[in-house]
Amino acid sequence: MPNITEFINVANQQITGQGPTPAALAYRQQNEVTFDNLKVEISFGKGRATNIPWISFIGYNQVVQRGIYPVLLFYKDFNLLILAYGVSENNEPLVQWPNSEALDTIADYFQQNNLAPPRKYGNSFVHTV
Repeated sequence: MPNITEFINVANQQITGQGPTPAALAYRQQNEVTFDNLKVEISFGKGRATNIPWISFIGYNQVVQRGIYPVLLFYKDFNLLILAYGVSENNEPLVQWPNSEALDTIADYFQQNNLAPPRKYGNSFVHTV
């Protein structure tokens, strides 16, 4: 199971726009596992480091590219770790989170806290910041 403190430390070592560090590659290799029938997926960026690394928990026929899933999003620019009800960024999921109309989106949270709009994942729903 991923260590969140270690995840944040590795994420902070990444330089956005550059290739992944050996620590990021090792962290992914060691921590992409199955936990309670959920596949743990980790991203520090595709090919180049992102400013919003994440850890997702995928199950029930969902995929990151088209689905819903619990996800930890680390907004490095704001030093914010958000546990979210994740929603695919580019492809609309085939199912929706139940009762999501009662939840704030990440975009709502950023606006309410006078932060610049999130670069990504603004449609995901906030569970805990």
